[in-house]
Amino acid sequence: MNTVSVLRGKAISQYGSLAGLAEALGWSYSKLYRILHGRQEIVCGDVVKLSTTLHLSDSEVLGLFIFPVRSENETS
Repeated sequence: MNTVSVLRGKAISQYGSLAGLAEALGWSYSKLYRILHGRQEIVCGDVVKLSTTLHLSDSEVLGLFIFPVRSENETS
């Protein structure tokens, strides 16, 4: 699963939608979208806020962004 799928699943189970997660974070939906899709770099404060809000460890959140799972069909 990719970062968006994992976080979307967590967001929906806990907040009903990505928009609900963005509201809980105090972010705009567009900021959350940019971070999830790699259009905006995630910074330390964002990792802490996501981990606290989603009840995950900082390393779990960081792992989603730094070491994304690769598809079996993807070549290097």
